[in-house]
Amino acid sequence: MVDNAPEELVAEQIKHLNRTSTVQPTEQVTEQVTEQVTEQVRALLFALSNEQLSLKMLMEKVGLKHRPTFLENYINPALGAGILKVLYPDKPNHPRQKYLLTAKGLALYNEIRVNVK
Repeated sequence: MVDNAPEELVAEQIKHLNRTSTVQPTEQVTEQVTEQVTEQVRALLFALSNEQLSLKMLMEKVGLKHRPTFLENYINPALGAGILKVLYPDKPNHPRQKYLLTAKGLALYNEIRVNVK
Protein backbone atom coordinates (compact mmCIF):
# COMPACT_ATOMS: atom_id res chain seq x y z
CA MET A 1 0.00 0.00 0.00
CA VAL A 2 1.20 3.54 -0.75
CA ASP A 3 1.85 5.82 2.24
CA ASN A 4 0.17 9.26 2.17
CA ALA A 5 -1.91 8.31 -0.86
CA PRO A 6 -5.08 10.16 -1.85
CA GLU A 7 -8.26 8.88 -0.24
CA GLU A 8 -9.54 7.37 -3.50
CA LEU A 9 -6.35 5.34 -3.98
CA VAL A 10 -6.40 4.11 -0.38
CA ALA A 11 -10.03 3.08 -0.72
CA GLU A 12 -9.32 1.27 -3.99
CA GLN A 13 -6.33 -0.56 -2.50
CA ILE A 14 -8.33 -1.67 0.53
CA LYS A 15 -11.15 -2.88 -1.70
CA HIS A 16 -8.73 -5.05 -3.66
CA LEU A 17 -6.97 -6.35 -0.55
CA ASN A 18 -10.18 -7.24 1.27
CA ARG A 19 -12.49 -8.43 -1.49
CA THR A 20 -14.75 -10.17 1.02
CA SER A 21 -14.93 -7.23 3.42
CA THR A 22 -17.67 -4.65 3.76
CA VAL A 23 -17.43 -0.93 3.03
CA GLN A 24 -16.78 -0.09 6.69
CA PRO A 25 -12.93 -0.30 6.59
CA THR A 26 -12.87 2.09 3.64
CA GLU A 27 -15.01 4.59 5.53
CA GLN A 28 -12.77 4.28 8.59
CA VAL A 29 -9.62 4.91 6.54
CA THR A 30 -11.24 7.90 4.83
CA GLU A 31 -12.28 9.39 8.19
CA GLN A 32 -8.81 8.82 9.66
CA VAL A 33 -7.04 10.45 6.71
CA THR A 34 -9.43 13.42 6.70
CA GLU A 35 -9.13 13.88 10.47
CA GLN A 36 -5.33 13.67 10.33
CA VAL A 37 -5.01 16.25 7.56
CA THR A 38 -7.49 18.53 9.31
CA GLU A 39 -5.54 18.45 12.58
CA GLN A 40 -2.24 19.11 10.80
CA VAL A 41 -3.68 21.99 8.80
CA ARG A 42 -5.31 23.35 11.95
CA ALA A 43 -1.93 23.28 13.74
CA LEU A 44 -0.30 25.21 10.88
CA LEU A 45 -3.15 27.72 10.73
CA PHE A 46 -2.89 28.55 14.41
CA ALA A 47 0.91 28.61 14.31
CA LEU A 48 0.99 31.07 11.41
CA SER A 49 -2.19 33.16 11.83
CA ASN A 50 -1.13 36.54 10.35
CA GLU A 51 2.62 35.99 10.59
CA GLN A 52 5.40 35.08 8.19
CA LEU A 53 7.56 32.39 9.76
CA SER A 54 10.63 30.42 8.81
CA LEU A 55 10.42 26.64 8.70
CA LYS A 56 12.38 26.41 11.95
CA MET A 57 10.02 28.80 13.77
CA LEU A 58 6.97 26.98 12.41
CA MET A 59 8.33 23.66 13.63
CA GLU A 60 8.92 25.15 17.10
CA LYS A 61 5.38 26.57 17.26
CA VAL A 62 3.83 23.26 16.19
CA GLY A 63 6.12 21.38 18.56
CA LEU A 64 7.92 19.10 16.09
CA LYS A 65 11.64 18.55 15.67
CA HIS A 66 11.96 16.13 12.73
CA ARG A 67 12.20 18.30 9.61
CA PRO A 68 11.46 15.62 6.95
CA THR A 69 8.28 14.52 8.77
CA PHE A 70 7.17 18.13 9.21
CA LEU A 71 7.70 18.85 5.51
CA GLU A 72 5.94 15.68 4.37
CA ASN A 73 2.99 15.73 6.76
CA TYR A 74 2.37 19.43 7.32
CA ILE A 75 4.00 21.78 4.82
CA ASN A 76 3.58 19.87 1.54
CA PRO A 77 -0.14 19.06 2.05
CA ALA A 78 -0.85 22.68 3.03
CA LEU A 79 1.05 23.99 0.00
CA GLY A 80 -0.77 21.51 -2.25
CA ALA A 81 -4.15 22.55 -0.85
CA GLY A 82 -3.40 26.22 -1.50
CA ILE A 83 -3.59 27.12 2.19
CA LEU A 84 0.08 28.00 2.56
CA LYS A 85 2.52 29.81 0.30
CA VAL A 86 6.21 30.68 0.38
CA LEU A 87 7.68 34.18 0.34
CA TYR A 88 10.21 33.32 -2.39
CA PRO A 89 8.49 30.77 -4.65
CA ASP A 90 11.23 30.83 -7.31
CA LYS A 91 13.97 30.18 -4.74
CA PRO A 92 12.92 27.35 -2.38
CA ASN A 93 16.29 27.41 -0.59
CA HIS A 94 16.42 31.18 -0.09
CA PRO A 95 18.12 31.92 3.25
CA ARG A 96 15.22 34.13 4.35
CA GLN A 97 12.46 31.85 3.09
CA LYS A 98 9.26 32.23 5.08
CA TYR A 99 5.82 30.67 4.99
CA LEU A 100 2.53 32.53 5.15
CA LEU A 101 -1.17 31.83 4.72
CA THR A 102 -2.89 32.43 1.41
CA ALA A 103 -6.28 34.18 1.22
CA LYS A 104 -7.86 30.72 1.36
CA GLY A 105 -5.75 29.88 4.41
CA LEU A 106 -6.67 33.12 6.17
CA ALA A 107 -10.37 32.53 5.48
CA LEU A 108 -10.09 29.01 6.89
CA TYR A 109 -8.17 30.30 9.93
CA ASN A 110 -10.82 32.96 10.63
CA GLU A 111 -13.62 30.41 10.23
CA ILE A 112 -11.98 27.94 12.63
CA ARG A 113 -11.10 30.68 15.12
CA VAL A 114 -14.71 31.94 15.21
CA ASN A 115 -16.07 28.40 15.66
CA VAL A 116 -13.65 27.64 18.50
CA LYS A 117 -14.79 30.60 20.63
